[in-house]
Amino acid sequence: MSIWLMLFSAGVLLVGGTLGYAAFRWRRAPKIYRAMNWTVLVSAFAGLLMTLSLSHWVEMLDRSPSTSGEGSTLGHFRDAIEGVCPTAGFAADAVGKQLVLADEHHASDPNWISNATQAELCRTGSVEDSSLLCVETFIARHALGLDLGVGDHRSLIPCEEVAEFCDNGALEKDSTLCKRAYRTRNARLRTGA
Repeated sequence: MSIWLMLFSAGVLLVGGTLGYAAFRWRRAPKIYRAMNWTVLVSAFAGLLMTLSLSHWVEMLDRSPSTSGEGSTLGHFRDAIEGVCPTAGFAADAVGKQLVLADEHHASDPNWISNATQAELCRTGSVEDSSLLCVETFIARHALGLDLGVGDHRSLIPCEEVAEFCDNGALEKDSTLCKRAYRTRNARLRTGA
Protein backbone atom coordinates (compact mmCIF):
# COMPACT_ATOMS: atom_id res chain seq x y z
CA MET A 1 0.00 0.00 0.00
CA SER A 2 1.47 3.38 -0.98
CA ILE A 3 2.00 6.19 1.51
CA TRP A 4 -0.40 8.37 -0.47
CA LEU A 5 -3.21 5.84 -0.26
CA MET A 6 -2.53 5.45 3.47
CA LEU A 7 -2.71 9.25 3.93
CA PHE A 8 -5.98 9.40 2.01
CA SER A 9 -7.41 6.49 4.01
CA ALA A 10 -6.34 8.13 7.26
CA GLY A 11 -8.11 11.32 6.18
CA VAL A 12 -11.31 9.44 5.36
CA LEU A 13 -11.17 7.56 8.68
CA LEU A 14 -10.63 10.81 10.57
CA VAL A 15 -13.62 12.42 8.87
CA GLY A 16 -15.77 9.37 9.69
CA GLY A 17 -14.47 9.30 13.25
CA THR A 18 -15.12 13.02 13.63
CA LEU A 19 -18.70 12.67 12.50
CA GLY A 20 -19.23 9.71 14.86
CA TYR A 21 -17.60 11.61 17.72
CA ALA A 22 -19.76 14.65 17.08
CA ALA A 23 -22.95 12.57 17.00
CA PHE A 24 -22.01 10.84 20.27
CA ARG A 25 -20.64 13.81 22.22
CA TRP A 26 -23.15 16.47 21.21
CA ARG A 27 -25.86 14.58 23.03
CA ARG A 28 -24.34 15.89 26.23
CA ALA A 29 -24.92 19.66 26.23
CA PRO A 30 -22.26 20.65 28.82
CA LYS A 31 -19.48 19.22 26.70
CA ILE A 32 -20.64 20.50 23.32
CA TYR A 33 -18.15 23.38 23.20
CA ARG A 34 -15.18 21.08 23.73
CA ALA A 35 -16.58 18.58 21.24
CA MET A 36 -16.91 21.31 18.61
CA ASN A 37 -13.30 22.37 19.14
CA TRP A 38 -12.06 18.81 18.67
CA THR A 39 -14.27 18.43 15.62
CA VAL A 40 -12.73 21.49 14.01
CA LEU A 41 -9.16 20.41 14.75
CA VAL A 42 -9.59 16.83 13.57
CA SER A 43 -11.46 17.94 10.42
CA ALA A 44 -8.71 20.40 9.56
CA PHE A 45 -6.06 17.72 9.98
CA ALA A 46 -8.07 15.24 7.90
CA GLY A 47 -8.46 17.85 5.15
CA LEU A 48 -4.71 18.43 5.15
CA LEU A 49 -3.97 14.72 4.79
CA MET A 50 -6.47 14.28 1.95
CA THR A 51 -5.21 17.41 0.18
CA LEU A 52 -1.62 16.15 0.29
CA SER A 53 -2.54 12.81 -1.20
CA LEU A 54 -4.87 14.28 -3.84
CA SER A 55 -2.26 16.82 -4.94
CA HIS A 56 0.22 13.96 -5.34
CA TRP A 57 -2.24 12.02 -7.49
CA VAL A 58 -3.00 15.06 -9.65
CA GLU A 59 0.73 15.54 -10.18
CA MET A 60 1.14 11.88 -11.12
CA LEU A 61 -1.76 12.12 -13.60
CA ASP A 62 -0.09 15.15 -15.14
CA ARG A 63 3.05 13.11 -15.82
CA SER A 64 1.21 10.34 -17.62
CA PRO A 65 1.68 10.25 -21.40
CA SER A 66 -2.04 10.66 -22.11
CA THR A 67 -2.24 14.05 -20.43
CA SER A 68 1.25 15.44 -20.81
CA GLY A 69 2.09 18.17 -23.27
CA GLU A 70 2.20 21.90 -23.60
CA GLY A 71 -1.58 22.37 -23.61
CA SER A 72 -2.49 19.84 -20.94
CA THR A 73 -5.43 20.89 -18.78
CA LEU A 74 -3.86 19.25 -15.76
CA GLY A 75 -0.62 21.07 -16.51
CA HIS A 76 -2.42 24.42 -16.55
CA PHE A 77 -4.22 23.45 -13.34
CA ARG A 78 -0.92 22.58 -11.65
CA ASP A 79 0.68 25.81 -12.89
CA ALA A 80 -2.22 27.85 -11.53
CA ILE A 81 -1.97 26.15 -8.13
CA GLU A 82 1.80 26.65 -8.00
CA GLY A 83 1.40 30.23 -9.22
CA VAL A 84 3.75 29.95 -12.18
CA CYS A 85 3.38 30.50 -15.91
CA PRO A 86 2.09 27.73 -18.12
CA THR A 87 4.96 26.12 -20.01
CA ALA A 88 3.81 27.40 -23.40
CA GLY A 89 2.84 30.85 -22.10
CA PHE A 90 -0.39 32.68 -21.29
CA ALA A 91 -3.36 32.78 -23.65
CA ALA A 92 -3.14 35.97 -25.73
CA ASP A 93 -6.79 36.73 -25.04
CA ALA A 94 -6.23 36.65 -21.26
CA VAL A 95 -3.17 38.90 -21.58
CA GLY A 96 -5.10 41.25 -23.86
CA LYS A 97 -7.97 41.56 -21.38
CA GLN A 98 -5.55 42.43 -18.60
CA LEU A 99 -3.88 45.03 -20.84
CA VAL A 100 -7.29 46.57 -21.55
CA LEU A 101 -8.10 46.68 -17.82
CA ALA A 102 -4.78 48.38 -17.10
CA ASP A 103 -5.46 50.90 -19.88
CA GLU A 104 -8.90 51.68 -18.44
CA HIS A 105 -7.46 51.95 -14.93
CA HIS A 106 -4.90 54.56 -16.01
CA ALA A 107 -7.22 56.46 -18.38
CA SER A 108 -7.53 59.44 -15.99
CA ASP A 109 -3.74 59.73 -15.58
CA PRO A 110 -2.54 62.72 -17.67
CA ASN A 111 0.81 61.00 -18.40
CA TRP A 112 -0.82 57.81 -19.68
CA ILE A 113 -0.97 57.24 -23.43
CA SER A 114 -4.18 55.41 -24.24
CA ASN A 115 -4.23 52.17 -26.13
CA ALA A 116 -6.04 53.81 -29.07
CA THR A 117 -3.31 56.47 -29.34
CA GLN A 118 -0.60 53.83 -29.15
CA ALA A 119 -2.31 51.86 -31.93
CA GLU A 120 -2.35 54.97 -34.11
CA LEU A 121 1.37 55.55 -33.48
CA CYS A 122 2.11 51.96 -34.49
CA ARG A 123 -0.07 52.10 -37.62
CA THR A 124 1.51 55.35 -38.86
CA GLY A 125 5.04 54.01 -38.39
CA SER A 126 6.02 56.47 -35.63
CA VAL A 127 6.87 53.42 -33.54
CA GLU A 128 8.37 50.26 -35.03
CA ASP A 129 5.80 47.46 -35.50
CA SER A 130 7.98 44.89 -33.75
CA SER A 131 8.52 47.08 -30.68
CA LEU A 132 7.20 45.86 -27.35
CA LEU A 133 4.82 48.85 -27.27
CA CYS A 134 3.17 47.83 -30.55
CA VAL A 135 3.07 44.15 -29.63
CA GLU A 136 1.29 44.83 -26.33
CA THR A 137 -0.99 47.42 -27.95
CA PHE A 138 -2.28 45.06 -30.61
CA ILE A 139 -2.66 42.15 -28.18
CA ALA A 140 -4.98 44.43 -26.20
CA ARG A 141 -6.77 45.67 -29.34
CA HIS A 142 -7.33 42.09 -30.54
CA ALA A 143 -8.91 41.22 -27.17
CA LEU A 144 -11.42 44.01 -27.88
CA GLY A 145 -12.02 42.70 -31.41
CA LEU A 146 -10.30 45.71 -32.97
CA ASP A 147 -7.47 45.95 -35.53
CA LEU A 148 -7.61 42.21 -36.17
CA GLY A 149 -5.70 42.58 -39.43
CA VAL A 150 -2.76 44.33 -37.79
CA GLY A 151 -0.07 43.32 -35.31
CA ASP A 152 0.69 40.19 -33.34
CA HIS A 153 -1.56 37.16 -33.95
CA ARG A 154 -0.02 34.59 -31.60
CA SER A 155 -2.42 32.60 -29.47
CA LEU A 156 0.10 32.22 -26.62
CA ILE A 157 2.35 34.91 -25.14
CA PRO A 158 5.60 33.65 -23.52
CA CYS A 159 6.01 34.30 -19.81
CA GLU A 160 9.15 36.39 -20.29
CA GLU A 161 7.26 38.72 -22.61
CA VAL A 162 4.41 39.06 -20.10
CA ALA A 163 7.02 39.94 -17.45
CA GLU A 164 8.34 42.64 -19.80
CA PHE A 165 4.80 44.03 -20.18
CA CYS A 166 4.68 44.20 -16.39
CA ASP A 167 8.10 45.87 -16.21
CA ASN A 168 6.98 48.53 -18.71
CA GLY A 169 3.80 49.25 -16.75
CA ALA A 170 1.42 48.00 -19.44
CA LEU A 171 0.11 45.41 -16.98
CA GLU A 172 -0.62 46.08 -13.32
CA LYS A 173 2.29 44.67 -11.30
CA ASP A 174 -0.09 43.33 -8.66
CA SER A 175 -2.14 41.42 -11.25
CA THR A 176 -2.16 37.64 -11.22
CA LEU A 177 -0.43 37.52 -14.60
CA CYS A 178 2.47 39.65 -13.40
CA LYS A 179 2.83 37.75 -10.15
CA ARG A 180 2.95 34.43 -11.99
CA ALA A 181 5.34 35.77 -14.65
CA TYR A 182 7.67 37.23 -12.01
CA ARG A 183 7.57 34.06 -9.92
CA THR A 184 8.53 32.01 -12.99
CA ARG A 185 11.27 34.45 -14.00
CA ASN A 186 12.73 34.45 -10.47
CA ALA A 187 12.65 30.65 -10.33
CA ARG A 188 14.51 30.46 -13.64
CA LEU A 189 17.10 32.95 -12.44
CA ARG A 190 17.65 30.96 -9.23
CA THR A 191 18.08 27.69 -11.10
CA GLY A 192 20.06 29.22 -13.94
CA ALA A 193 17.68 27.84 -16.58
